[in-house]
Amino acid sequence: MQPFEVAERYVQLRKQILTPSWAETLTRMSSMVLMPLITIFLFLVRPKPDIMMIAGTVTKGYVAWREWIEYHNLRFEVQKMFLQTALLGGPAISSSSPDYLPYVFAHTITAAAQRRP
Repeated sequence: MQPFEVAERYVQLRKQILTPSWAETLTRMSSMVLMPLITIFLFLVRPKPDIMMIAGTVTKGYVAWREWIEYHNLRFEVQKMFLQTALLGGPAISSSSPDYLPYVFAHTITAAAQRRP
């Protein structure tokens, strides 16, 4: 992925995963851990499992885990961009908002790559 694509996706996922609302955090944790455990238990106990509930829970849990893992992978990519920016002598532009720092790092790396012959 290009640096600006990494920065954009990272900011999107950070807004989804690191929500200030405790209710949204509990909902995410429920769809990642609690509901799959309940579904497995009900699948083992009931002779006729509810296929729609199983499909919904598996799909929602898969999406939640995929976003969680992608967020943490992108977090390391942004950290790598930060270190590359520091090696290049710091960012060429500045931002007072931490929401825009990944874009600052992406700009610095992209500008340095364009200056190279």
